[in-house]
Amino acid sequence: MASVAEVTSALVKMGTAYNDPEAFDTVVSWMKMRWDIPVVVVVVYLTIVYATRNKIPAHGYTAVVDWCFALWNLALSLFSTWGFWNMFWTLREATEAKGLFFTICADSKFVMLHAGNRPCMLALSLFCLSKVPELGDTAFLILKRKPVRFLQWYHHTTVLLFCWLALATEYMPGLWFAVTNYFVHSIMYMYFCLMTFKSLQKILKLIAPLITIIQITQMLWGLVVNAIAVSSYFSTGNCQIQSVTVYAAVVMYASYFWLFGQLFLESRRAGGKNGKPAGVVRSVSRAISRAVLDDMDEQDEGAGAHQGGKKVN
Repeated sequence: MASVAEVTSALVKMGTAYNDPEAFDTVVSWMKMRWDIPVVVVVVYLTIVYATRNKIPAHGYTAVVDWCFALWNLALSLFSTWGFWNMFWTLREATEAKGLFFTICADSKFVMLHAGNRPCMLALSLFCLSKVPELGDTAFLILKRKPVRFLQWYHHTTVLLFCWLALATEYMPGLWFAVTNYFVHSIMYMYFCLMTFKSLQKILKLIAPLITIIQITQMLWGLVVNAIAVSSYFSTGNCQIQSVTVYAAVVMYASYFWLFGQLFLESRRAGGKNGKPAGVVRSVSRAISRAVLDDMDEQDEGAGAHQGGKKVN
């Protein structure tokens, strides 16, 4: 089994030797053998969430936390932009040359041949590994003394475990999951970074529905890709996937649809009680924003303060 140093060396090598199957195999083999890492991380993460469920004591570092949160979101946005750029062009070229089915069901080594001068497989590997540090989203919510909602911790834990499983089993439809998620995160995290600045909040709120649309589109696209992989796997056996990963993907995406649907209905009911039902897109936007980073509560309170205490829908 490879050591952490060897895996790090393999990742560095993938940054220069884009078509090196040995380096990619080193990362995949390590993740396959080290399931103790994501399990321990998830257990510790959930323990912290439970321990701070009643909020931490008030502190005088709110401004520092806000600035660190902005920098954190900026870093994740830039990282996601880099990942999207390198994976998108590789998948585009592979799709044009071999077709969509090839990029979903081919062996990783064949897809790697279309990487050209881009570190596509490095971006894929870092995408899966980045789900561990992304738990920092929740850490900031705790430091900001905000409630960590169910969908927040459920989303982070399931995505972390699924991405680890996907790379360990070389689940090639995951290439499309990764590139779409990179794209969504590049916009979403930049949005939350800029929302730190009150002077930009009014303008930025106009694009909130766009973020909602691409988040929902990401889910739909994930189900389409998975459907193509599953139908091919069971009808012809020509798709290079493992059933355990397929089932995990279906369960994960289906649960997200159900949970987001519940949040949407709750948001609509809340709007109706105020005598002014919120629009469909706005309702979903608020639901997802609250579920993912729980940032809208503070923004709405700020808007309410400027409107004489009224909550703006």
